[in-house]
Amino acid sequence: MKTIKYFVSIVLLLCLFTNCKEQKFEEIYSELDGAEYLADMSGEMNTKKAARLIVENKTDKVSIEFQVLIADSLITNDTFWRKIYFEALSKTIRNFNESQRRAIGPQLFNFFIHHPKLFQEQVKEMEFESSDFFLELISIEINKHLQDQQITVNSIINLSIKYCVNCSDSNIDFLINYVELAQKLVIE
Repeated sequence: MKTIKYFVSIVLLLCLFTNCKEQKFEEIYSELDGAEYLADMSGEMNTKKAARLIVENKTDKVSIEFQVLIADSLITNDTFWRKIYFEALSKTIRNFNESQRRAIGPQLFNFFIHHPKLFQEQVKEMEFESSDFFLELISIEINKHLQDQQITVNSIINLSIKYCVNCSDSNIDFLINYVELAQKLVIE
């Protein structure tokens, strides 16, 4: 009787292990999301398609021109796309030369001012090199605005706090410290 139990146990274990093949998981989209995804991906290259490819780690399929153009799409009313564009930009900013980085500075600054909480959340998830590039670009823009002497650091901070929806004290502290750090950053 014991041998039959051992035999059955061994057979069950073997069956379990042979059926546990590593299978690739399939992503399932709703009809709406799937249709939108297919429309974006089957059409000609645009910023939506470029951002999707970059987020899917297929940056090599996106020309540098479209990587840079994503910055123009940062200020969209669609919160889903706003986040996707920012994530895509954070993944590609290391590919940009100096003039391309400086070209996206105004859009990035505008994004920082109008969506400070999302900016903070995304920066915390970035690699250090990318977050350093973002800090450098914000610094350039802040100092450019301060040179006019028509705007102060406090007004930049107050404006970003004004747009910081549902922000905690730590979010506000981040904004204040980030702007002050950006203002003091010396770029060589």
